[in-house]
Amino acid sequence: MARNTVSNVRAGRASLGPRPRLRILNQFAPFDTKRVDAVLESTDALIQAVQEGWIGRAGQQRRSGTSHRAGVDNIHMRLQN
Repeated sequence: MARNTVSNVRAGRASLGPRPRLRILNQFAPFDTKRVDAVLESTDALIQAVQEGWIGRAGQQRRSGTSHRAGVDNIHMRLQN
């Protein structure tokens, strides 16, 4: 991260984007950063992650009575629009 970025964030003139925030979070709670980057870049990778249950909401949808497949289809339709 560039030195002037840190200075601007500290002074309140800028904020960090999602990727720098995720890299900071990874220092405290390690996770697969390459997979996160793939999910951020590709709708197909996001759909696959949801189908595999890699993203926590898939389990919450099942407990709430919504089928996993219906939840994935709903996410896919929203991303296509």
